[in-house]
Amino acid sequence: MRGSNRRPVAWLLLAAAAFLIGCGGQPAATPSPDASGPRAEISWSPQQPIALRPLSYELRISDAAGQPLDLEIATAKAAMPEMEHGTEPLRPTRVGPGRFTGTHTFSMDGSWTLTFEGTAGGRPVTARVTVDVGR
Repeated sequence: MRGSNRRPVAWLLLAAAAFLIGCGGQPAATPSPDASGPRAEISWSPQQPIALRPLSYELRISDAAGQPLDLEIATAKAAMPEMEHGTEPLRPTRVGPGRFTGTHTFSMDGSWTLTFEGTAGGRPVTARVTVDVGR
């Protein structure tokens, strides 16, 4: 009897490991929805964002044609549209045209909208990306 109970448990553990490996890597981040405006894409390291755990990110902002946007960021913030607790400041560091890095610790799990505002070529630019934290 004991040996027969181990087989389902082993398969369950194997399936769970395969699921976790397949879901590892970068979290799903939804780029800015406006196809004619700037696009923001973000990747996280070393894990998917989880509340109260510091992580590093790389942000890429491009124009509608997909070319890096030479953006000077004036403000960057994270907000939860479904909550009324205000925003969390982001402090990205420019590492090249359209590329920024930084660290952040989200205060809670849920859907966050990251907003980056600045100028490119003297014109105002706003780029947004949605990130699911802890999901």
